[in-house]
Amino acid sequence: MNKLFNIFLLAAIPLTLLRPTAVAAQEKQYDLPRKGNVQVSVIVGAGTYVTKTAPVPDLTDYSISAPIINWFDKSPILELEGRWFFTDRWAAKLTAGFAMNVSPRQDAVAGLFEEGTTNLTVTDIPNYLGVGGSENYQLSFSLGADHYWDLGKGLMFRLGAEGGFAYAKAKYKANDEDNYYDPSKGMAYMVNVSPVAGLDYYVTRTLFLSIGVRVLTYQYSLYSEIPQPGLKTLAADSHTFNFLGRPELKIGFTF
Repeated sequence: MNKLFNIFLLAAIPLTLLRPTAVAAQEKQYDLPRKGNVQVSVIVGAGTYVTKTAPVPDLTDYSISAPIINWFDKSPILELEGRWFFTDRWAAKLTAGFAMNVSPRQDAVAGLFEEGTTNLTVTDIPNYLGVGGSENYQLSFSLGADHYWDLGKGLMFRLGAEGGFAYAKAKYKANDEDNYYDPSKGMAYMVNVSPVAGLDYYVTRTLFLSIGVRVLTYQYSLYSEIPQPGLKTLAADSHTFNFLGRPELKIGFTF
C-alpha cells in the first residue's frame, strides 16, 4: 500500500509543478496590449475614397459633377495601419494607402496604301493611330485614437474617432502634340471625420484579428479639371453623410 502511495506521490509532484506553468502559458495567450506597444496591421475594406480621370483636351463642351462617395459602391480598399498605445487602454493610429497607374503615350505609325482607298488588300499596311498617355495617382491617410475595453478571453472592444484625407490626380497627354503639348488635368480632394467602433480578438499575444465600422461619417469632396493649359478650372463639390459605412477586416501584429 505504501509502495503504491509513493508511486502516486512521485507522479503527482511533477504534475503539480507543471500546473502553474500551464496556467501561466494559457494566461499568456490572452495577454493584451499595454502602454508602449506598437501594432502593425493590414486592412481590407469596402468603400471608395476619391477617383478622377483627366478630360480629353479637344472637346467643344465640358461639364463636371461631384459623385456621391459611399461604401455602397463596394470598391475594395487595402490599407496599412500603425498603432501606438500611449496608455494601457488608449492608442493613437495612422492609416495610409496609395495607388498609381501610368500608361505611356504611343506615337502614331503611318501605313502604306493607295490614297483614297477604303478597303485594304493583303499587301497594304493600315495606319496605327497614336495612343494618349495617362497618369493616375491616389493617396489617402487618416489620423485617430481609440479607447479599448477588455471583454475577456482575448476579446477587446474599441471606440474612437478619426479624421481622413484623400487626394487623386490624373493627367492625360493627347496624341496630338502639335496642338496639345501639355497634358489635361483632373484632381479630387476629400476630407472626412467619423466615430469608429470595432472588435479585436487576440489569437496569440502578438497576432490579432479585427472587424470595424464607421458609425457615422461626414465627408466633403471637391472635384476639378483643366481641359487645356491656360483655361479656367472647372469644379464641383459635394457633402455626404454615411451611417454604418466602410466595414473592414484587419489582421495585425503587436510588438
